Amino acid sequence: MSRLILGQYELLANLGAGSNGTVYKVKHHEQGYIRAVKILNGYVESKDTKKYQSFLKEYRRLTLLGNCSHPNIVSVHKADLLENQAFYEMDYIDGTPLADYVASTKFLPLNEVLNCCRDLLSAMEYCHVGVTDYLYDREKDNIPTDPNDGSKVIIDEHTRERLINEYGIVHNDIHSSNIIRNRYDGRYILLDFGISMQGGTAVRESGLGEGALAYSAPEKILDKKVSFRSDVYSIGIVLFEVLAGRVPFPSKDANENDYSSKYMYDFHSSSPVPSILELRKAAFESVYGTDKEYQKDYPDWLERMIDKCLAKNPEDRFANAKEINSFFLKEVSSYAQPGSTSVEANVIMVKELTVAVEQKSQLIKQQELAIKGWERRFAKLRCLKKTRKFFSTINPLWVMVVILAVVAGVLFFFPEVILSQL
Repeated sequence: MSRLILGQYELLANLGAGSNGTVYKVKHHEQGYIRAVKILNGYVESKDTKKYQSFLKEYRRLTLLGNCSHPNIVSVHKADLLENQAFYEMDYIDGTPLADYVASTKFLPLNEVLNCCRDLLSAMEYCHVGVTDYLYDREKDNIPTDPNDGSKVIIDEHTRERLINEYGIVHNDIHSSNIIRNRYDGRYILLDFGISMQGGTAVRESGLGEGALAYSAPEKILDKKVSFRSDVYSIGIVLFEVLAGRVPFPSKDANENDYSSKYMYDFHSSSPVPSILELRKAAFESVYGTDKEYQKDYPDWLERMIDKCLAKNPEDRFANAKEINSFFLKEVSSYAQPGSTSVEANVIMVKELTVAVEQKSQLIKQQELAIKGWERRFAKLRCLKKTRKFFSTINPLWVMVVILAVVAGVLFFFPEVILSQL
């Protein structure tokens, strides 16, 4: 009989463990569905405790992220307490963790990099800003109703900022092992939001194991301060990784020994960010060899975006993921191809269209000349047919009569001509 965990799930696989819990792929013993279950570390006495109630509060916030149908955020399902362990269910995503995908591929084509940017930034914008629309309370937050439509509210910029600061969700556990590339459609899906048990409450805190230090903002490592801007830093690390082929500050030395948090803080807070161009060139050569020369294949604005995410001072970063995504969408919409501006791309497009039109015109002219040639041949053929038809209608007897009449006329009128020939 299959091993049961929590008394109701058949264990199919261990998907990973961190400092805040362990995730398993499971099959419900009675109902038969397959999901991922995260069991939080920490003993919980009962459902009446403050610890469990704080866990439920954090869990409910997460359900609003995944269950509002964002395509790039995993759906979160029921939470419960069994065998004195708090847990919740998530959809099982069949795919590859981004960390493994980058490690195996080594050099991601630019279109794949941009797809990852698009999916991750969309998901994180929803966490920081979009989910606010589902969490605020009209009365509690003093939001006026639209006098022309009672079903709507009036939210000015100041109120919007206040609501985002109040209800926006800091993910706090962004790293490439927490992002899955769906093997069916290539979508990147954001996973675990790092709920953990600490003391008498549940909080969302990234574990410092599993390489998470390589993705942590310096202020988070030093003071445990988390905010939208610390998420922005982690986003920058992930985007650096998919473009360059590795994180800027690895959490292990050459012998695979973990660096301490102090070492990692020094890296993040004071060490310059390595060159993306040099790392991407090295990744390219590791795949294609040095015989094929690498040509820069990504736009400057993408590197500027990542650099701003990785600013040492939080105030110098994007304020939240919505700002990053707005920048990204604006730039990518006008991005044409490496080495050409949008204006140059338009010129190229016009030239290509002009050539295509000229080629089409020449083809039409050739077709017109061919048609006229056939018309002339057809006209001659019709004339020949009419002549043949005319002669075919003449009776042969009448032809003989006409010939004899001509001969008799010549003999009658010009007898000397005939006699001279004799």
